Amino acid sequence: MKNRFYFYLSGFFGNFYFERGIWILYLLHLKFSLYEIGILQAILNITMTVFELPSGIISDYLRRRKTLFLGHLFIILYMLIFVFSQDFWFLALGHVIYGIGLSLISGTEESYLYESYEKEGKVESYGKGIGIYVACVTAALALSMGLGGYLQLISWHLIFYMGIFMHLLSLIFIFSLEDVDIYEKSSKQSIKSILNDSYNVLRENTTLIYLIFALAIFSSIISVYYMYGQKLLFNLQIDIKEVGLIFSIISLLQVVISLVSSRISDKYNQKDTIFFILFIILIFYLVSLINNTYLVLLAFIVINTLYALFEPITSVLFNNEVKTNIRATLLSVINLATSLIMAIIFPLIGFLGEYIDLNIVLVIVGVSSLMVCFFCLVVYFKRKQPNRIVESNSSIDIS
Repeated sequence: MKNRFYFYLSGFFGNFYFERGIWILYLLHLKFSLYEIGILQAILNITMTVFELPSGIISDYLRRRKTLFLGHLFIILYMLIFVFSQDFWFLALGHVIYGIGLSLISGTEESYLYESYEKEGKVESYGKGIGIYVACVTAALALSMGLGGYLQLISWHLIFYMGIFMHLLSLIFIFSLEDVDIYEKSSKQSIKSILNDSYNVLRENTTLIYLIFALAIFSSIISVYYMYGQKLLFNLQIDIKEVGLIFSIISLLQVVISLVSSRISDKYNQKDTIFFILFIILIFYLVSLINNTYLVLLAFIVINTLYALFEPITSVLFNNEVKTNIRATLLSVINLATSLIMAIIFPLIGFLGEYIDLNIVLVIVGVSSLMVCFFCLVVYFKRKQPNRIVESNSSIDIS
């Protein structure tokens, strides 16, 4: 329990991104075009696409604590670059480093938490645990994004200095963690066995691929909508500090939703809840087409808040199907697909947004993605074998 408490604290301090709610506005302040900003985001997503699978293998090979520590070191380096440079190519390098750091962290966090419960024989409590963790993460984002809009009034660089300080605190708590390796210390997987196991699982259980793609398409498009929301709100004549405050409010709502997600998942049918969330998001995408500032703002808040409910519920669904020794690798497959989709969509929306109303572009992309996600989930639940846990056929290489 003490170990998980340190883990929650590391997640809290490791998610203070004071620039998160206004980074597009910062780059616009530096006189970059929306298309150039899209290119920088594409560089980030391409990096994550390239490094997601290797980072999952690294996590399964080095184990979780070392991987998390390394990931946050890369995040700190990215922030340092933003402090000392305003050159496009240096910022591009910063996005590459940022992408590597995020790739190392993503998947590793979920794996660490799930395995801490697995080691104690309390896997059924993972839904509550991931809800608490997501609440810690979103609380940190709420505070940092709310403060970020005001810190920029003093100095844009102060935003990154504060981020560096918080991530250093996160490293202290990560260093205090114990790895929750459920295998014997003498048993260590080889990289080859991890790859073989993952390939065999996806080859033998093609149904899982539909779930992976559904999660990837949903996460990527909601993330794009969330980030372009800065420009969307700015187009509504909302001040920069108020934009940061709105993102902070969204994060606070996500905290509440994350904390009750496990109760909702336990009380209602998991499949019905997932489809209901998708339906409500679809409705609010359509509502945002009405040319009214308050309705566009309401739709933006609701859609992003519901993501905090969708994520932990589908996390439980996925983690219950995957065996521990390849969990981080398969989670990285989801993140790889997510990053690849974002790398394509983000600059495309930036380009179209120069000629077409940004809100219309975001709604068209959002509704289209929901249709694809809905189809993949229908196929997945139709073919899914009840109570099946995905296991690998290969033995662990202890050489």
